[in-house]
Amino acid sequence: MQQFDPVQSYMQGFQGGQQIQQTKRQNELDQLSDALAGQMTQPGFDPAQSLELQQLSALDPTGAAKTLATFQGLDEARQKAFFKDARKGAQLLERGDNEGFLELAQERLRLINNLGGNPSDVMSVL
Repeated sequence: MQQFDPVQSYMQGFQGGQQIQQTKRQNELDQLSDALAGQMTQPGFDPAQSLELQQLSALDPTGAAKTLATFQGLDEARQKAFFKDARKGAQLLERGDNEGFLELAQERLRLINNLGGNPSDVMSVL
């Protein structure tokens, strides 16, 4: 018969709670990022007026700053294309289609290289 170990039980519960919190936080970050990506594709997007960007900045300042810097460094047509691809990539990953995601990223990398652009963003994703 197994003996009850309160320390072990506590640690298991604590670790389970931590995993739940991490999953919850990641889901919240994903939802904010998705909402922000949709906003950024709209004409006249003003980051200063985005509640989602403010919330993302509070939860993940580095990620929010990188997203904003990427957005601001692109012309309007590229902004729309970038976030359209980001949304499509996220949808592929959510469906578990890792191969489709890799194909999308590799195709974008090929196009960027053919146009002589900077592939660093796509490379960091890969």
